Amino acid sequence: MTNHLCGFLFLSTLLHLSLGDSRFQQNSPIYAEKYDLCFRMTDHEPEALNIGQHWGTLEPTATTQISLLNVTSSASSFSFRTFDPEGVIFYADTKHGQDWFLLGLRKGLPEIQVRNFISQISVSGGMPINDGEWHWISVKNEEQSIVLEVDNAEVLRIWHITAPISESTNIMGSTLRIAVGGILINGSNMMTPMNPAMDGCINSWNWMNQTSTWLTSPSVQWGPSKPCFKLVQRSEEH
Repeated sequence: MTNHLCGFLFLSTLLHLSLGDSRFQQNSPIYAEKYDLCFRMTDHEPEALNIGQHWGTLEPTATTQISLLNVTSSASSFSFRTFDPEGVIFYADTKHGQDWFLLGLRKGLPEIQVRNFISQISVSGGMPINDGEWHWISVKNEEQSIVLEVDNAEVLRIWHITAPISESTNIMGSTLRIAVGGILINGSNMMTPMNPAMDGCINSWNWMNQTSTWLTSPSVQWGPSKPCFKLVQRSEEH
């Protein structure tokens, strides 16, 4: 009975939000079908981006690109929040997908996949972060390793899979493409198959100290985007 009621409220919420009805931005429960949870949601976060805009496709929610010739930092960072156990958080590549990097979740655990001129690898670890809380995520290149930090604690370090940024532009190319909530390659090319759809939000993003501006985004291509709400929590079962 609860699931049927939540499903009805979910469809009603989408319908009314599409018509500009703000009544459903109050404490109304809705149903998130992908992982069978009800949520209570309040006013939205104006600076956050919901990366689950293109549900059921590989297409990313937003993309940007930076010049590796001008980087002043090898780190990218952002705040991230989700209840979703699986999906792509962000993807980056050079040479139009010949060399690429992916950060996602599997069973709530961070997972890194890398395919480049040095290595092909998929590694997961750390603690689950799909708890509905904001987590600070940092990914950086340190010499020949990639380091993932969550809330300022190192959770993954993968050695001998990349070259320092300063030495790699001749091999990797000078332009880095970045995408969130999807990938820019065929899904069959992933090292370990993953459902790319990610129902989550990011905020305060910084891509190698170069840009925080999206070249393509929901507001540019698809009109008004799905919001990120200030408070999201599991509803109690009745």
